[in-house]
Amino acid sequence: MARQNIFEAIPIASRQQRPEPPRKEKLTDEETAEWYKIVDRMPHGYFTAEMFPVLTALCRHIGYARTIASRLSVYTPQTLKDPDYLDQYLRLLTAHQNESRLIQSAATKLRLTPQARYVPGIGAKIQREGALTANRALYQEPLAK
Repeated sequence: MARQNIFEAIPIASRQQRPEPPRKEKLTDEETAEWYKIVDRMPHGYFTAEMFPVLTALCRHIGYARTIASRLSVYTPQTLKDPDYLDQYLRLLTAHQNESRLIQSAATKLRLTPQARYVPGIGAKIQREGALTANRALYQEPLAK
């Protein structure tokens, strides 16, 4: 009997079942779209109420990072010759790096990144058997406790 992929048995959230962003948080339209993009990619029931503050922060930091990135894009090598513009650019760059770290941290805490789903021992299996075989094994074999 073939083993079933563990994610085949978990239904993906429909639009009626997916968790809504907390109303009191008042996310922007862009942040709300990010919320739904993340929630819609995960199985139904993945996000519980205690995860909402971290998910809300993640959506906000993604929005902040995009805003800072758009402000950074207006600088050219010519404008950076001016010390005032260079100082502004460096402050924005530092802010963007901070937002990127916060995004990475929140995504890892919510187990949305490959790093957060790391299973010890799978690295050696990837080297031995190749990524496709190891990934298939990761999602089809029960995890050892």
